[in-house]
Amino acid sequence: MVIALGLAIALFISFENGAIASPLIGSNFLPLVAQAENSFDSDKAADSAERASEQIYEGLDQTKQEIGKTEGRKAVIQKARDHASDKWQSLAEKARTARDSDAELSPVDQHTLKHLTESEP
Repeated sequence: MVIALGLAIALFISFENGAIASPLIGSNFLPLVAQAENSFDSDKAADSAERASEQIYEGLDQTKQEIGKTEGRKAVIQKARDHASDKWQSLAEKARTARDSDAELSPVDQHTLKHLTESEP
């Protein structure tokens, strides 16, 4: 209890003084994420996202056979894979649009693309 109270007071004082802890509170954290995630190759990231949208369908028939025992389940599995594929395609398009128009990607999109490209061989 004492530790929690001390931490709360320290965060409040740090926040009020603009010290070290304040970037970790609220919306002040997002610019730090954006700065840290800004370094990735948008062409490679867009290609990786497109490959991910295609890889979503790998093993679909086996999944439908093992998990989708009814037609309703099979339809839901197909719909979920379609939705995931569409999301990856959308992210690939955002990356290409950002590259071509100097637009900014959201910190979440930047983070996702950066880690997607880093995870590929």
